[in-house]
Amino acid sequence: MTLIQDARRALDGRIRRTPIEPSPALSEAAKVPVFLKLESLQLTGSFKIRGAWFVLSRLSADERQRGIVTCSAGNHGKAVATVARELGIPTEIHVPRDVDQAKYEAMVALGARVIRSDFEGYDDTQEVARAEAARSGRPFLTAYDDARILAASGGTLAAEVVEDCPEARTFLLPVGGGGLAGGFAYYVKTVRADSRVIAASRAASAGSASMRSGPGSTASRCSARPRSSRVYGSCSSATST
Repeated sequence: MTLIQDARRALDGRIRRTPIEPSPALSEAAKVPVFLKLESLQLTGSFKIRGAWFVLSRLSADERQRGIVTCSAGNHGKAVATVARELGIPTEIHVPRDVDQAKYEAMVALGARVIRSDFEGYDDTQEVARAEAARSGRPFLTAYDDARILAASGGTLAAEVVEDCPEARTFLLPVGGGGLAGGFAYYVKTVRADSRVIAASRAASAGSASMRSGPGSTASRCSARPRSSRVYGSCSSATST
């Protein structure tokens, strides 16, 4: 919880506190009041700016000078490129071969060096990015497998939801890598033990695929198993299907 509070202080005045709005259509379908946290209105269009700002702002002067390497399918890269430009940090972003063209162009426009992978998959592309970071002696910035990312991307968002929608007791979250869901679930279950957190992923996603194979898949209470054991532990201990 201390790291989440640190992240909230670091992000104060740097990002938007996005609104929570009722959804009449979803409320009618679910037969209960449904509210949406509109992170689509966040800077760069997603929650990813939370983790990117918190981690990059805590880099040492030497790390900033050397620059960073990351991997992204789009939104994480846009967030990292935005913050890196503001902080003057050289940034190299590895993206899958079939990355969305608009997101690719946005990262380039923000001044990042963007490298298309020979692979279509995220995981293979990330291996290349990690290897390049290790070879060049630059920090690798993960999109999810970092306690600081969990705290900033998921934890700070959860804190806002709890404060702005105190009546909520069931929370439905998307899962990709798990950086949002892991931090969100940890915070909500810590401050509201009686709440229910549901993690959901589309059937064809990497998270859902990993849920169907590998250690721990049958023990999970998430509907998708994130790529990271750190994220998986945080998510599985606090979520349900």
